[in-house]
Amino acid sequence: MAKRLRDLGIDLGQLPPGRFNHPVDVAGVSVGHVTLGPETGAGPGVRTGVTAVLPHTDNWFRHPVPAAVAVINGYGTTTGTAEVAELGRLESPVLRPIPSPSRPSPRALYAT
Repeated sequence: MAKRLRDLGIDLGQLPPGRFNHPVDVAGVSVGHVTLGPETGAGPGVRTGVTAVLPHTDNWFRHPVPAAVAVINGYGTTTGTAEVAELGRLESPVLRPIPSPSRPSPRALYAT
């Protein structure tokens, strides 16, 4: 099994990982996922979904959180990065869709 960088003595960043090394280690952060398929009414042959990370449970527009954009491999959906790059804040959930020609992110968000 491949080892993690931390297991090899390489620490990234300045802060230690949380208890579970997961976004929900941060107070108020929520993570959710939904899968859309024929059984959910998405249509025959459809199998897609989205993962959502919510920065907090308060009003995102009134209480934005500091944010930045980093393109790692150039693959994936990048909706909303222009606003984050320009304003330096996040006013919405972070959505990561499963690659699909139908790009269901908004529809899947409302399904959660």
